[in-house]
Amino acid sequence: MSKQDRFNYLTGLIDMRAYAAAQSGDAKMPKCIYDAYYRKIGDDSDAWVALYAALEKFPKEEPSAIVFLLTKKACS
Repeated sequence: MSKQDRFNYLTGLIDMRAYAAAQSGDAKMPKCIYDAYYRKIGDDSDAWVALYAALEKFPKEEPSAIVFLLTKKACS
Protein backbone atom coordinates (compact mmCIF):
# COMPACT_ATOMS: atom_id res chain seq x y z
CA MET A 1 0.00 0.00 0.00
CA SER A 2 1.39 3.40 -0.93
CA LYS A 3 1.95 6.06 1.71
CA GLN A 4 -1.01 8.06 0.35
CA ASP A 5 -3.29 5.01 0.28
CA ARG A 6 -2.34 4.16 3.86
CA PHE A 7 -3.04 7.74 4.96
CA ASN A 8 -6.44 7.68 3.22
CA TYR A 9 -7.30 4.36 4.86
CA LEU A 10 -6.35 5.63 8.31
CA THR A 11 -8.28 8.87 7.93
CA GLY A 12 -11.32 6.76 7.06
CA LEU A 13 -10.87 4.76 10.26
CA ILE A 14 -10.45 7.95 12.28
CA ASP A 15 -13.55 9.51 10.74
CA MET A 16 -15.61 6.40 11.43
CA ARG A 17 -14.38 6.34 15.03
CA ALA A 18 -15.50 9.95 15.47
CA TYR A 19 -18.84 9.17 13.82
CA ALA A 20 -19.41 6.16 16.06
CA ALA A 21 -18.62 8.24 19.14
CA ALA A 22 -21.10 10.90 18.04
CA GLN A 23 -23.78 8.28 17.39
CA SER A 24 -23.29 6.84 20.86
CA GLY A 25 -24.10 10.22 22.39
CA ASP A 26 -20.59 11.21 23.41
CA ALA A 27 -20.53 14.91 22.52
CA LYS A 28 -16.89 15.56 23.44
CA MET A 29 -15.15 12.57 21.85
CA PRO A 30 -15.64 13.49 18.15
CA LYS A 31 -14.22 16.98 18.64
CA CYS A 32 -11.29 15.59 20.60
CA ILE A 33 -10.57 13.05 17.85
CA TYR A 34 -10.68 15.67 15.11
CA ASP A 35 -8.54 18.05 17.14
CA ALA A 36 -5.95 15.34 17.82
CA TYR A 37 -5.67 14.09 14.25
CA TYR A 38 -6.57 17.02 12.02
CA ARG A 39 -5.78 20.25 13.85
CA LYS A 40 -2.06 19.87 13.17
CA ILE A 41 -2.18 17.64 10.12
CA GLY A 42 1.11 17.66 8.27
CA ASP A 43 2.99 18.80 11.37
CA ASP A 44 3.58 15.27 12.65
CA SER A 45 1.08 15.71 15.46
CA ASP A 46 1.51 13.49 18.48
CA ALA A 47 -1.60 11.53 17.52
CA TRP A 48 -0.22 10.59 14.09
CA VAL A 49 3.20 9.76 15.53
CA ALA A 50 1.56 7.49 18.11
CA LEU A 51 -0.66 5.88 15.48
CA TYR A 52 2.18 5.06 13.09
CA ALA A 53 4.32 3.82 16.00
CA ALA A 54 1.54 1.51 17.18
CA LEU A 55 0.96 0.18 13.68
CA GLU A 56 4.68 -0.62 13.42
CA LYS A 57 4.81 -2.18 16.88
CA PHE A 58 1.70 -4.33 16.41
CA PRO A 59 1.61 -5.25 12.69
CA LYS A 60 -0.71 -8.22 13.19
CA GLU A 61 -3.40 -6.22 15.02
CA GLU A 62 -6.34 -4.65 13.23
CA PRO A 63 -5.70 -0.97 12.47
CA SER A 64 -9.28 -0.17 13.50
CA ALA A 65 -8.60 -1.59 16.97
CA ILE A 66 -5.44 0.48 17.27
CA VAL A 67 -7.32 3.64 16.24
CA PHE A 68 -10.07 2.84 18.74
CA LEU A 69 -7.66 2.36 21.63
CA LEU A 70 -5.50 5.37 20.82
CA THR A 71 -8.48 7.70 20.51
CA LYS A 72 -9.92 6.35 23.73
CA LYS A 73 -6.62 6.98 25.48
CA ALA A 74 -6.16 10.45 24.02
CA CYS A 75 -9.70 11.60 24.68
CA SER A 76 -10.64 10.02 27.99
